[in-house]
Amino acid sequence: MKKLCLILLSGILALNANAQWVMRSPSLTSGITDLNVLNQDTIFASSSESMGLLKSVNGGQTWDTITFGTTTALKVHFTDQQHGFAAGFAAFAVGPTCFKTSDCGQTWQPMYDTIGGGAYFYKIRFLNKDTGFISNMGTLSRTTDGGATFSRQELIPEYHYITNIYFINQTTGFVSLAQYGNVTNLDRIFKTTNAGVSWTEVYSDTTEPQQVFVYDGISQMHFSDAQHGWAVATGMPGKILRTTNGGNTWTELTGHTFTDMSLTDIHFTSPLEGYIVYAQSIYKTTNGGLSWTKQLTSPQDMLILEIEMLNGQVGFASGHGLFKTINGGAPTSLKGIPASEGGFRFYPNPSRDIVYIQNEQQKEIQSLKLYDMTGRECKRYDQQIPSALSLADMADGMYFMMIQTNKELYTGKIQLTK
Repeated sequence: MKKLCLILLSGILALNANAQWVMRSPSLTSGITDLNVLNQDTIFASSSESMGLLKSVNGGQTWDTITFGTTTALKVHFTDQQHGFAAGFAAFAVGPTCFKTSDCGQTWQPMYDTIGGGAYFYKIRFLNKDTGFISNMGTLSRTTDGGATFSRQELIPEYHYITNIYFINQTTGFVSLAQYGNVTNLDRIFKTTNAGVSWTEVYSDTTEPQQVFVYDGISQMHFSDAQHGWAVATGMPGKILRTTNGGNTWTELTGHTFTDMSLTDIHFTSPLEGYIVYAQSIYKTTNGGLSWTKQLTSPQDMLILEIEMLNGQVGFASGHGLFKTINGGAPTSLKGIPASEGGFRFYPNPSRDIVYIQNEQQKEIQSLKLYDMTGRECKRYDQQIPSALSLADMADGMYFMMIQTNKELYTGKIQLTK
């Protein structure tokens, strides 16, 4: 039995070794947060313990720290490859706590939206080198001259704090806020179509009573195009919202199991394909969020907080380290001995519905598993191993077959084409 456990463990380790979210570098401190990816090489981020911004020019393999005096807990946003903006926290009011760069972070100049000591800028979002927004709890500050001056906006008179700022383009954007009341609390979303000159409420919903003191509200938002957008609320339970009409109306996605405070980020690359971060892990959907599949990371069980995709294949995730995928998080293979070397043959291949498994050397098979390209286990047999596998209930695509014998692990590919 001990030998069998070791064999099965080796199979699990082999699968994880080919996970396609691979660590580029460990966290410098307790965690990499506020990820801002400019391209595959240039990345800015912050850390919960760092005194400044983190910058990498080699895809996250190594990092330099850019300091801003006593300002910490920095938020960063770049509008292009050169122009970026940062804002953070200072325990004492000894100088500016928001800054800008026009040379990709080589030099930084102060901006002049000042706050008192002990306060902090919570979110920052710029549309271009001149126009942008910074939030200080419930106050939204707007500049149209690159931070030389700011005007302040209060979206509602009731006590609240701004939880997110997101823009689709140069004119259309959203601000989410959490409103506190004597009896009930509200999640609210406001939309602008004139670059923040005016705002209109497009969503309001009462939150369930929270089991924790701090409620982050709608903490992240992302649009795959001008019409399709998603938002997540980090609470107990967690909440996923979706819009299909440019954010004019929002509906809550149900049926998922993301129920607690661990729902921290969302990013869609198309109306159907997207990623969510929940309970330290990355999940992927290919049907617009109706169902989700956990993806594999190497090393596994590392804290993930944020995700940012450059396109449908290349992306980065951060937390207790920086992770990268170059194929949308799918495994390229399941490590093991090629099935043909063990006398196993799958036919017909490609197949329409039935795949026959030929065991030429009559090896003792202990388990047979089928995985899709996201690493999701689709079929599993641990005792009665079939000689013919029905795939009629599965979608077209490439699948991995894993055969565990009493001595070795064998793998092969099957193409399903109906």
